[in-house]
Amino acid sequence: MFAFAASAQEVISIPAGVPVQAVQITGAADKQRQGDTTAKVVITHADIVRFGDTSAADVLKRLPGVTVAGEVRMRGLGNGYTQILVNGDPLAPGFSIDSLSPDLIERVELMRAATVEYGTQAIAGTINIVLRKATTRRREAKLGVVSDSAGVSPNLSLQMADRGDVLSYSVTGVARQEKVSGPGEREQLTGAGADGSVNLRRETLYRYSIVNRSLSLAPRLQWTLPAGDSVTSQSFVEVTTSARHGNTAETTSLGAPSDYPLNGFVADNRVEIARSDVAWTRSGEGGRRLDAKVGVNHSKRKIHYVFTGDGPYADRSLERTVDSEARDDQLTSTGKYAMPVLAGHSLVAGWDGAVTERSEYRLQHDRDGDGDGDGAPRGAALDENYDARVRRLAFFMQDEWDVTPRWQMYLGLRWEGLYTDSLSNVVSPVHNRSGVWSPVMQTLWKLPGSEKDQVRLGVTRTYKAPTTPSLIPRRYTANNDNGPTNPDRQGNPQLRPELAWGLDAAYEHYFSKAGMVSASAYARRVTDVTIDRLYVENGVWIASPVNDGKATVRGIELEATLPLAALIANAPALDVKFNLVRNWSTLDAVPGPHNRLAAQTPFSANIGVDYRASERLTAGGNYGFRSAGPVTLSAYLSNYSSPTRTLDIYTAFKLSPSTQLRASAFNLLRQDGYSVTLFSNPEGSTMRSSFAPTNRGIRLTLEHKI
Repeated sequence: MFAFAASAQEVISIPAGVPVQAVQITGAADKQRQGDTTAKVVITHADIVRFGDTSAADVLKRLPGVTVAGEVRMRGLGNGYTQILVNGDPLAPGFSIDSLSPDLIERVELMRAATVEYGTQAIAGTINIVLRKATTRRREAKLGVVSDSAGVSPNLSLQMADRGDVLSYSVTGVARQEKVSGPGEREQLTGAGADGSVNLRRETLYRYSIVNRSLSLAPRLQWTLPAGDSVTSQSFVEVTTSARHGNTAETTSLGAPSDYPLNGFVADNRVEIARSDVAWTRSGEGGRRLDAKVGVNHSKRKIHYVFTGDGPYADRSLERTVDSEARDDQLTSTGKYAMPVLAGHSLVAGWDGAVTERSEYRLQHDRDGDGDGDGAPRGAALDENYDARVRRLAFFMQDEWDVTPRWQMYLGLRWEGLYTDSLSNVVSPVHNRSGVWSPVMQTLWKLPGSEKDQVRLGVTRTYKAPTTPSLIPRRYTANNDNGPTNPDRQGNPQLRPELAWGLDAAYEHYFSKAGMVSASAYARRVTDVTIDRLYVENGVWIASPVNDGKATVRGIELEATLPLAALIANAPALDVKFNLVRNWSTLDAVPGPHNRLAAQTPFSANIGVDYRASERLTAGGNYGFRSAGPVTLSAYLSNYSSPTRTLDIYTAFKLSPSTQLRASAFNLLRQDGYSVTLFSNPEGSTMRSSFAPTNRGIRLTLEHKI
């Protein structure tokens, strides 16, 4: 749910125009991290906008222990294992992190161990994105351009905020354009028979062009009532349009070609999102406090898609038109009540519920596309309708207990139920029920004789619920070249939640105002793991998720923030940050080696440098590395992907106390991607290799405070 908690913490206000603000704010974030009973890493707004990124996903890839590989991952695990929240609430259906501008974000919180308040659908961890609010008067405009091989794309951001005795407000508007074009993937397909002799060789070249345009507006109002109560209203409206087209050219040197060696597509997408909520906070005597919130969310995605394929023979040409629409309407309610019971205890109880109505249709027409003008229909039109209702209800209770002045403990218990009902004109009704109890314990111990060293330990019960699309048995078909490495996909209404017990431990050392070193380790035991089952039905290859077996996940993480001036006398104003994560996992139902859960990223690392050359000039950079390697997906299916290396740099020059020019360059190494999918059984093998070029570019942003 894209809702906005009234209880978000205040952010320290630093006067505009002071270049050292990053160090001061980071220090405050580290002090908050040091004092929290629950393990939490806080990334401030200054760090979020440092590189001039235009999407939240670009920011997240540099954060400690986070990787972005088509999806956002913690501990190398995506596919629903990482919980992503906005202001403490789950993402609403239809909302994408890529559509969220960094200018809208106040801070990002990384929680490696679950808490019952934020939810326990977090086997790998939780990323909570907290949006900006009015803390001081602010008027700021940013005009930027991004230039790369696709051309020049503009973006504009306007922010206004003010705070009075009774009313405070903030409004942020962002307009963006994004262009992506050029040669796409180059794909090679090789097939062999049971005796190992090669019987198929194809090479396919893709070209594409994408233009995305978006406009978003996020107003926030907060009233302070005479009795000390407060009411907050937060809304978010966004409209995104996307125009895409591309073509494919296939060359076959051995064996039979695909059905449509020459094909192309044109697609127009429109996504509309509107969300609003109202939160009420009441503070009572003796530290009692009630927070309650209701919200409504609406999203609609409409797509018009045309696929044209030219086969090796005229009677196999095709024109396929698909019109689809998905609409989600959601009502949410959350709340919590804090009450002191005994000295040293902070007891909180609350609820979290949502009802989502989803409707979806897909209308497909296939016609002859042989160019003779008759446009004869081919087979029956597909007219599919799906309606689903998803109800989620959770209750939780937690206690933060100061056992001694140097030992704090967090105890929590959460129950969450999920109810899904789906109707369709093409499949039988789907009814799914699940409920999970999740106990959580975290503890913080400050080592004797030191205010700088502390140890954390956590034991958690977490889970991963099936998504609504994975439960609905709708078939998503491949337009061309269906096979074991390019199958159709279909949901499974019998899916159950994955359950996990977890252990987290960490040692932390803090020094100076912003310096820290941390070493942590984790382990998870997951049951009812979801994997893809690949099978053939009427000559068509299909992949469908099923629950199968258990998995063991473990890893270590090192993190450091090193202000050079705190370590070396008279050193330059240079800050060094680095983090590295090593992950291991074993999936019992899949033969080894390399049977990693959800294609887990084995190793990732970031090293960043920030340099304050003067009161007016700052600069820095970040190098990121993400390993990949081979993955065994099933007894007959495996995958390999190449490692990823990125280098981004930035500089910010203050033209005046109110005006700043920020320049950055991204993906300077421009490393192309390489991946291989191999299917091999006693009857033969198929290997699909893909080479994907990447793009480097520059960003320029003029920032002016009024």
